[in-house]
Amino acid sequence: MSWQFIAHWLAPTLTLPRRAGEGNGKILSRKAGQGNGKTLPRERGRAGRGHLRFNMHQQFSSALVGFRWMLLASLLLLNACTTQPQRIAGTSSARAATELRDWTASGRIGISGIEQSGSGGFTWTQQAELAQVQVRGPVGVGALQISMNGAHLRMQASDGTQYDADQVLAELESRLGASVPVAQLRYWLLGLPAPGEHRWSDNTHAVLEQAGWRVVYSDWLQRDSLRLPAKLTLTRDQLRILMVVQSWRVDA
Repeated sequence: MSWQFIAHWLAPTLTLPRRAGEGNGKILSRKAGQGNGKTLPRERGRAGRGHLRFNMHQQFSSALVGFRWMLLASLLLLNACTTQPQRIAGTSSARAATELRDWTASGRIGISGIEQSGSGGFTWTQQAELAQVQVRGPVGVGALQISMNGAHLRMQASDGTQYDADQVLAELESRLGASVPVAQLRYWLLGLPAPGEHRWSDNTHAVLEQAGWRVVYSDWLQRDSLRLPAKLTLTRDQLRILMVVQSWRVDA
């Protein structure tokens, strides 16, 4: 939002009440009694009503401007109190999110596979062992809602069809032409290896190899004292998944 728009929005709009015939280029004929220093009762009534409307409009405009300034001040204060992540290098001294249990990451996702390709948005909400994942298309696989709680896995497609357990993995593989690391993504999104065998390419933790996947971290953010991924690319055979995290919410 530009400051010019805010200034225009805050400016009071004050319009004087028009009498009949003003501003249209016409001259009204005088009524009897005009021009002789006398004011007819009807004219006095109109003048009184005009002043009343003017005063009421002026009071309303002043109150509206005050409200707008209060709203603007509240928005600026809210923005100032929000901690914005800052971009950092992979070698930063910020600590890894090894103990983070409750968090939400949202951003963009692109998938390139044998059968389907596309891009869309995603939101991943993790609360202890419960994960709620929303994928918004078009992303090649359509809009999906995935929930994971421990070993239990469930998915609902955009047409309302529901899949449970192994059906979820089979359906994703049929759409993309390759298996999807649903269980490992919870950890990879945090810049961590999933439980099990894994290998980092070097001490910078820029490339992770695990479960047949290669995860490349090309951008990082720091939220408070945590180092969190901002961009990661997952590849396996001919399947490539690109995830750009645009927003992190970390619950203490």
